[in-house]
Amino acid sequence: MHISVHKPIQTTASPREISRTCILTIYLFVGIIPWIIFWTFARAAFCPLLFYSNLFYIPAVIGIGILAANLIILLRYPTCEDYPTEAKSIGFVERNASRVVIAASVVFLAGQAFPGEIELPHAFTYYSVFALISSVIALVLIWVPSKKVRWLVTLRHIKTVSFSYAISFFIAALMSWLLI
Repeated sequence: MHISVHKPIQTTASPREISRTCILTIYLFVGIIPWIIFWTFARAAFCPLLFYSNLFYIPAVIGIGILAANLIILLRYPTCEDYPTEAKSIGFVERNASRVVIAASVVFLAGQAFPGEIELPHAFTYYSVFALISSVIALVLIWVPSKKVRWLVTLRHIKTVSFSYAISFFIAALMSWLLI
């Protein structure tokens, strides 16, 4: 007679696993879907003369690509690290977002430096401001209790979405300045 002992089936996620629903919610409903909606209307509103220009799909595709890549990786490996590691990851996102703030500010100020000599498209101003706003959102300081690692992971993903927006808007601002 053979008796086998089986481990009970685990019905809850491990403490190190992130909810797939949380990941999907952030990247789809905060990231990808609003990005597609925004880009659909923004191109027509800010660049009516370039509405048919295929070059202005580049920033949109870059934004979708960044968000989709993060979503795929996170759905495949939905784990979170310990609090110090997650805090370092947020620091990484914030450091890079601060660089985009500086770059977008410099480009925006350079574009505004000669108001009578150079006619800047309105799209440049709008996309520059959107890049700055998205970057600053990624820099917002929110304190998370040390026992709430999942909250920290969620915050990191929200900051990543905002940073992805900032990169795409910055590229759109540069393109609208250099190509119009």
